Amino acid sequence: VAALAAAGAAGDGGGPAEIVTVPVALVGAPWFAGAAARLRRRHLADVEERLARAEADRGARARAAVADERARIARELHDVVAHHVSLIGVQAGAARTTLGGAGVERTGQALAGIEASSREAVREMRRLVDVLDTGHGEALPPPPRLADLEALAAGFGAAGLAVRCRFEGDPAALGAAGALTVYRLVEEALTNVTRHSRASACDVDVRVTASGARVVVTDPGPSEPRAPVPPPGAGRGLVGMRERVALFGGELRAEPLPAGGFVVDAVLGVT
Repeated sequence: VAALAAAGAAGDGGGPAEIVTVPVALVGAPWFAGAAARLRRRHLADVEERLARAEADRGARARAAVADERARIARELHDVVAHHVSLIGVQAGAARTTLGGAGVERTGQALAGIEASSREAVREMRRLVDVLDTGHGEALPPPPRLADLEALAAGFGAAGLAVRCRFEGDPAALGAAGALTVYRLVEEALTNVTRHSRASACDVDVRVTASGARVVVTDPGPSEPRAPVPPPGAGRGLVGMRERVALFGGELRAEPLPAGGFVVDAVLGVT
């Protein structure tokens, strides 16, 4: 600008305004054009960076959703298989120990229990497979409800474990998801009793309030000989129970009793 202004002043460049304005325009116009181009490139780079971050976040959320769904299916699968297969094992052991003339009737009852547990296991497995099926299959059967706890207790009774159920409150206050969680907690706790304890009786207390629910399953310990207990598994049951309770912002306490036996105490909130 200074060089052009000096050249204009040395020649016949006109008045002072023209001597300054022309060089400024000649130099300033390209400079402003370059600055605008630089800002545009910077803006495009920022947009591309935000798009890349959004894509990465979307992929992370998708992977997290898949992991959550796999964990949920694993919990359901474990609960179904562990419960029914454990009952089958206990009932088969009872049938084996009662073989003979005096135990024909008890053997028949144990075999009937094995048949019922096997069919129920298959039905539950088909329900889970239908959930994963993307085709147009039959309508899915409804999930277990709190009203099904009596039938659940009767199934364990056929395996030699007398279950005393006490229920208080309005089941509707929990909703479908909460009711299924309570059912699965009781189911898993009773399954653990059949697998790891020789108790012949067990207490189940379920209390539903406006703020949530409390589930207490108490195993008083062995009292009299029962059918042989299958060997313990890998311990996935308690992990799954804690995961279910955590989904409702609750707490789970599972520990031995001082006088023998075991207690499972779960508190669920309402979501």
